[in-house]
Formats: sequence, structure tokens, C-alpha cells
Amino acid sequence: MSPGFLSFPFCAVRQPGKNVLLIGLIWLTGLTAALGWLTCPVAAAPPASSRQAPNASEPINRAKPSAAAGSQKAGLQVSPLSLIPPGTHFNDEPPEGWSHLISMVHTRLSRGDVDEVPETVQYYAELFNLVMLASAVQIDTGQYVLERVGIGFSMEIEDQNTIVTAETQKQFGGNLSMVGRSVLDGNLDALEEVRQLARTRQAMLIEAPAILLRDGKHREMHIRYFVWAFPGNGNIGTVAWLVDPAGRNSEARLPDQTVQLLPAGLQEDRQINVKAEKFNFLGIPADDAFAMIQIPQGKPFEMSESFRQVAGLKRYEADAFSKLISAVAETLRRPQSE
Repeated sequence: MSPGFLSFPFCAVRQPGKNVLLIGLIWLTGLTAALGWLTCPVAAAPPASSRQAPNASEPINRAKPSAAAGSQKAGLQVSPLSLIPPGTHFNDEPPEGWSHLISMVHTRLSRGDVDEVPETVQYYAELFNLVMLASAVQIDTGQYVLERVGIGFSMEIEDQNTIVTAETQKQFGGNLSMVGRSVLDGNLDALEEVRQLARTRQAMLIEAPAILLRDGKHREMHIRYFVWAFPGNGNIGTVAWLVDPAGRNSEARLPDQTVQLLPAGLQEDRQINVKAEKFNFLGIPADDAFAMIQIPQGKPFEMSESFRQVAGLKRYEADAFSKLISAVAETLRRPQSE
């Protein structure tokens, strides 16, 4: 299964009586770190103890990761990203136990053959929001480290965003139907393929499969997120870029030459393209019937040569991950792309 998708059952409605027949599981593109990011630098957000609104006038070079982040011992074991505990509530501020909201995705079918999509599919495409949180904590030395990054699905319950699972949603007031619970179960299954590729105490590389609209076609790609904590103040920085896994054995192809510097607290209106030709005669779409229009958007920067050399590696040794950290900093020193 591809974690670039939101999974939910497709229901055919029969007349008369409007009996709902569960046809099967389908997958709708909807991962991640909430695309369409704002344009202010993430570095503008102060530590959790004294958070204020980001200041878009902050100099861009404050958003570079520290070179010291690459000197720490790297964790190189590929593993699923941690899940946010059910019952976590939040609105404008990050929830208790987390210092920063990285992104929140609101999915919307808006391009292509939208009129061909059953109302049930559209409803469940927009019911749940994908949330990514980070926690930066201060250690004995006085510096801040990236303690963890987590991901999960939320729904609005009593005017609060609440992280839920199919098993816990009822106790928090979700009251989902059998179909809704099946949708949520499929979503969480998909998150198992969002992976941490490597990390140090201050930085983490995350990879999330997704279906992207490229040259009029729906293609399976991977979106990578490099997340780091500023050791001096606990701010969180994030950059994202696209990789094509159909590259050489040890290296994925880089379809674009830009990375996106993402702002803090992204609220993404994720627009999805629909291809009616990917639906079968029962109205059930194929895995690639839906595609994201673009990766998360923020401030674009042209990749440096050193960045291109290591950004597509499929596995990272300590030296390669240290080079990636330095390459991110070098790339963010370059002029912004138009």
C-alpha cells in the first residue's frame, strides 16, 4: 500500500431504500506534511516557552541547520515514523507534549474529472486531516535537540482538532459510522510506510510515498522532509523535495532541481487531481486515480551541487547523512528560485 494515500471504503448506494453496499477498499492521495505551505521562514518561531507569530521579515539565513548537527552520531536504521497518541487535542497552538506543528493537511478534490467522483468518496476525502508534529527539548548543556517527530490523523470534535483512531474515536466524541472507522483504519495502515531514513540528535530525514501529477500522468513518487532543531533556541526548520524511486539501485532520481523551505504551522489546502479513466465499471478507482498537484510549497531554493549528490540516496551511512546536513545549509545560502 502507498502511504501517499488516504484509504477509505467506497460505497455504492442502491435505490430505493438507499441501502449502502460496501464494495471494497480504495486509496485516495492525501499524505503529508500538508502541502501548499506558507511563505514565512520557519526560523522565525521562538521556543515553545515563548512562542509568537512567525515574522516574515526575519533573514533567511537563520533557517539554516547547524553544521554541528552532522557531527553527532547518526541513527541510520530505517523505521516507521512515530504515531501521535490518540486523544491529543490542539487548535492554534501545538498540543501538550509537542513544541511545534509542522503541518496539517486539508484534502480537496479540485482538479481533473471531479464531477465523476461519487459524493461518498469526496466526503471521506475531506473528513480527516493529516497532522505532523515535532518536539524540541532543552538538554543539560542548554542546547535544544529534536526529541521526536510524529504523525497522525485528526478530526474536528467540539471545535478542537483531535487525533483519533478507529478504536478510540468514540470515547473522544467522534461517533464515526462503520464506514468512517474503516476509512480511518486504512489511513493509519498507510502511515506505516512513512519512514524515518536517518537522524541525529538535531536532525531527521523522513520519506513519504505519494502519487504526483507529472506531465499529465499520475506517477508514484516520494517526498522527503528534512527536519531539524536549532540548538540555540529550539526552533524547528523543515525543507521538502521530490524524489523518483525508479532510479539506480542505490540512488533515486531527482525530478526537480528545487527544494522548498517550509514555514512553521503549515495549514495546507491539498488539491487533488482526478482521472475518471482510472475508475472501473463498478466505480472503484485504481490506486493511481488520484494525485497530488505538487509537493508542499514554501520558499523555493535551487539545489546546490553537493545537495544533488546526496539528496536521492536510498540509504544513508553516517558520512553521507552528515554531507546531506551540510548540503541543506549550503542550499539555503543560495538565492531563492523564482
